[in-house]
Amino acid sequence: MSAGAVQERYAQALLGFAEESGDVAGYAAKLESFAQAVRDSKELKDVLTSPLFSQADRFQVIGALGQKLGLAPHAINGLKLISQRGRISFLSAIARRLGELADEKAGILRARVITATKMPESYYMTIKSGIQQATGKKVELDRAEDDSLIGGAIAVVGGVTIDASIQGRLDSIEKSLLSALGDAS
Repeated sequence: MSAGAVQERYAQALLGFAEESGDVAGYAAKLESFAQAVRDSKELKDVLTSPLFSQADRFQVIGALGQKLGLAPHAINGLKLISQRGRISFLSAIARRLGELADEKAGILRARVITATKMPESYYMTIKSGIQQATGKKVELDRAEDDSLIGGAIAVVGGVTIDASIQGRLDSIEKSLLSALGDAS
């Protein structure tokens, strides 16, 4: 089974549990916290993936960490099933996909705007408003700065990148010129 199929299958199953809990976003956030803990701790990752540890040891660790993070018992059982089936290496992807599904259920669209420097709040609000009007969804806007852009901005909305940066325009002009020179020879 492909990695994409694994993450989709388990995320959909966990979404069912999350919907039963009545707090899909909270459920997804807690699962992401669990996945982050596994990513951040080599020891935890070793316990959950190494054949040197028994399944009972893994279940004990999953249960203890899950309770500490406030996961519901059925979420902990879902994590135990993921471990039992040898899919714990997909946990980050599963958690990310569950987060995406939770956003879809809530009508939230995540967008990222990268500018050369920090811009005034009104700039970000205008972009956010424009995206909301275009998509009809509530937008959660992430902001970042990248001084290599020179000026302008890059927006990433739902997997689509819109490059309105000066560097992007210069790169486009360069490609056009090189293409024209290549066609002229």
